[in-house]
Amino acid sequence: MNKKYFSRINLKTLTTFASFILISIFGVLSATAVAIQSNDTIKAYKLLLKADSLTSSAKYDSANFYYELAAESYIKVAKSNSLLSMACTNRSIHCKNKKGWNLAIYQSQPDLAIEFLTIAMKNRGKKGGTVIARTYNNLGVAYTIAGNYNEALNAYFNSLSIYNQVFGQIHKSIADCNNNIGLAYFRKGELKKAVKYINSALLVTERLIGRNNKEYFSTINNLGVIYKAYGDYDKALDCFNSALTIYNNETSNLDKLSLAFIHNNIGTIYLARGDYFKAVQYFEKDLFITLTIIEENHHEVATIYNNIGVAYFDQKNYSKAVVYFSKAYKIRSNIYQKNHPEIAQCLNNLANVYLLDNNLKNAMKYYNKALMIRIATLDKGHPLIANTHANIATAYFKMDSMIMALKHQNISLNYLKKVYGSYHPMVGNDYIKLGDIFENDKNHKVALIKYQEAIRALMNPKYKLNTLYGEVIITEQINSQKYLLEALAKKAEILDKLYEVNN
Repeated sequence: MNKKYFSRINLKTLTTFASFILISIFGVLSATAVAIQSNDTIKAYKLLLKADSLTSSAKYDSANFYYELAAESYIKVAKSNSLLSMACTNRSIHCKNKKGWNLAIYQSQPDLAIEFLTIAMKNRGKKGGTVIARTYNNLGVAYTIAGNYNEALNAYFNSLSIYNQVFGQIHKSIADCNNNIGLAYFRKGELKKAVKYINSALLVTERLIGRNNKEYFSTINNLGVIYKAYGDYDKALDCFNSALTIYNNETSNLDKLSLAFIHNNIGTIYLARGDYFKAVQYFEKDLFITLTIIEENHHEVATIYNNIGVAYFDQKNYSKAVVYFSKAYKIRSNIYQKNHPEIAQCLNNLANVYLLDNNLKNAMKYYNKALMIRIATLDKGHPLIANTHANIATAYFKMDSMIMALKHQNISLNYLKKVYGSYHPMVGNDYIKLGDIFENDKNHKVALIKYQEAIRALMNPKYKLNTLYGEVIITEQINSQKYLLEALAKKAEILDKLYEVNN
């Protein structure tokens, strides 16, 4: 059965899920025409400073009010003073950027942020340059959180195009755009493109300012998230530990939320490896830190609740699992529209609990709801669509409907092989499930072939396996010990049965 836990990723300057770090770009306000500032510009600047102070104190509604006042004040000056028009228009958009950021990130209202930033773009007149590039980037961040990854990519590429024209290839803003583009591709399930852009961001950042800084921390964390999706847990853990080393350096100047992210992401590695006790320990550290910084009704908190739920689910503690899945679902339902990938994930995980409780009617109901949302919101080849088909196959298997189980399991496998190739733990798990279906129909020979395919998918392809009925040499070059042991055990059972039949 396929569940989904989230790493948290770093969208720049944004922090969202996977402990992904999305990066917002605000930049430094232009000093143009500083020498001829009027009383009105001084007033607007004071309003901006007050808004920044309120944001730092997590008083986001009040901060947004003052950002709006500051933006209106700057526009008033721009209309009345031709010498200050460009500078004040840019400052007005800067204020709107900050309000949009608060709405998207700290207040988990991405749809409002999109509406607000889109209006800001339309009202910019003929003004352009880096301030518009920043707005495109932050609009992309809002779209990413809202689950509209194609629109996010469109906004990010617009931002990157402007920055390339202004700065060339080597600049902090170029790195930030590459980071966010990589994360959007990650969300679309296009992992090769994701790695390409994240690595580009790393190279630019290291060339500009080295490794011991917040920017490198965010991006190496994101690379770890993508390696984990590939099933390369060793490389992922190396990335997360590198990020932790940067955090622990006194000069790195990182906030507590960054530490929370790393605890979450290390927890997801332990979860993937089956060490549930350690996973829960890391998730609870993440939760404790996060709740000292942001309110509970926030998408980051929902992510942590979801991950704790998965850990308890894997321990077969279903009563605790459903408590945490329900908490995640409640938060996400309050934040997002009904057709959002994160809502689908909550429905999927709740369905998993119903399935194991033998409430097959409710399980199928929630799986089908999740599938409809994913088909509507994700690209056709996305691995999460495969995830839902695999779960529906498991439900049909329990209902003893093997034809439908086989249909959905094959759909899942075909999706995953297109995304990950033949060597991946999820591919191996799908082959195991196919083997189970054929074994249930007493088709031992085909089941044996499927279990052997599972073993091939779980071991590094550079290590040759012996013949179908031969011994398999186990090395450390495996991507999932849990699935490999399961496949080997099931292969052994069938070999015993075939031996009895033939003797």
